[in-house]
Amino acid sequence: MLRTRRHCVRESTPEPHIDWLDAQLAGCETESEFLSALRLYTATMAGCQRAAVFMKSPDIDELREVSADGAVRLAFELDGPMARWLRVNAQLLDLRDATFREDLSDAELHILASRSAKAVVPVTLNSELSGLLLLCDDSADWKPRGSPALWREAIRRTGWRWDKLKSRLRVEVAARIDLQAQQLRAAGTLASSIAHEVRNPLAAIKSIVQLLDEDPSAAPGDMLHSLLPEIDRIDQQISGLLQLARPGTQAQTEVDLSAIALETAQFISAHARRSQLSIHAKCDCPLLVYASGRELRQVLLNLLLNACETSPPRSEIHVNSRLGDIHGLPGAVVEVIDKGAGIPPEDLLRVFEPFYTTKSSGTGLGLAVCRDLVTRNGGEISISSVLGTGTTLSIQIPLSSPKWPQS
Repeated sequence: MLRTRRHCVRESTPEPHIDWLDAQLAGCETESEFLSALRLYTATMAGCQRAAVFMKSPDIDELREVSADGAVRLAFELDGPMARWLRVNAQLLDLRDATFREDLSDAELHILASRSAKAVVPVTLNSELSGLLLLCDDSADWKPRGSPALWREAIRRTGWRWDKLKSRLRVEVAARIDLQAQQLRAAGTLASSIAHEVRNPLAAIKSIVQLLDEDPSAAPGDMLHSLLPEIDRIDQQISGLLQLARPGTQAQTEVDLSAIALETAQFISAHARRSQLSIHAKCDCPLLVYASGRELRQVLLNLLLNACETSPPRSEIHVNSRLGDIHGLPGAVVEVIDKGAGIPPEDLLRVFEPFYTTKSSGTGLGLAVCRDLVTRNGGEISISSVLGTGTTLSIQIPLSSPKWPQS
């Protein structure tokens, strides 16, 4: 068993600053960024030529090397002597001490020799070993910089940063999966309504064509003219469905939020009519914002579907677009107002929390995803509700121009 009596790291000057390493890791957005930064900055802090990163594999009990090209070349056993020692002690392991090497396995010694490793730094959190770093240098007299206390703090912060990044990425993945599920749910919900809407104008077109076939002397001009609105209705429904299903890059451009609100309201009106609901859209003026039109359309579609689910038959849903004041700057405001039962105050405080829902079949991510999409586009979303009266959801996004429009 590896001993703990000779783990001291000889101090050298100047001692690296732990906040510097922490700041580099805090700015990483992806796992690959984090591991690349960890590899680079740990080597710099330790004063060695290079560092090799080994991380725990999710599907096998190994610590696998993470190379720059993503290939897996070497791996330590997670229950090997070195991994067990690092898990228990959570501190830098100085390999210059021959006493340590006596307790290592042949496989571990082979990997350490192949990388010219002089010390090992664990990545741990709450006694769990997530990975390790080999501090590598070809010089025979290399010594790691920093005191034992500094390396213990570096290990603690690195583990905490890694866990925080992994947690955030898990939430983002769950949100993306739920967004895709919502799009499929919306497409499925609206498919029957769109089929119904398309079938009606097709019946009218068929009737006109049959009349012309039976009586070629009939005035074709008037009949053909009456076909155009029916064709437009079909085109509008198909265009709306394609817009919903089309994969997007989430590129942000200047879009008219009032036009998006009007189009989305028209698109879902067929579904609302089948539920004996009516949707009234009001747009005062163009509202140009710098955002992803696809993401804003998805937000409004989700809000309108929610309004349809909560509204009683023969009631109205209003979609109002107007110019508003957002923290002193001109902004676009879109309100979705329903006449449903309302939301209790204790639930109102939590409706945007991920996984919180009062529906028996809900995921609890719908409004959380909406808030994430609105925030990503530089806006805000708020909710107000009165029991027995209804609910208002409001989207506010700054205009692309910071100046107030001239009246």
